[in-house]
Amino acid sequence: MPEATRIKDLPDSEKPRERLLAKGAEALKDSELIAILLRTGTQGLSAIDVAQSLLNKFGSLDALAKAPSASCRQAYPTCNRRVDLEHRTDHVSTHLVRALQA
Repeated sequence: MPEATRIKDLPDSEKPRERLLAKGAEALKDSELIAILLRTGTQGLSAIDVAQSLLNKFGSLDALAKAPSASCRQAYPTCNRRVDLEHRTDHVSTHLVRALQA
């Protein structure tokens, strides 16, 4: 299996965080928004790949947001450390929460 393209190796115009800041949340796919929260992928999978896997497992962004932590950890073992939607208050999370509430 080929190694995933790392986000840091993408041109700035394709990186989710940079696109969020330049174009707003509406310009990103759900998987890219989740990837920003995850911050890192796993060995062989980029954060975008992991985010897409989570969306595939839970079916939607809303279902993922409502899923218990234990379910997230089953799909992504470090989920509890990287995806804490209730307690993250950094700049990007604030933008994501506003976008999701709109």
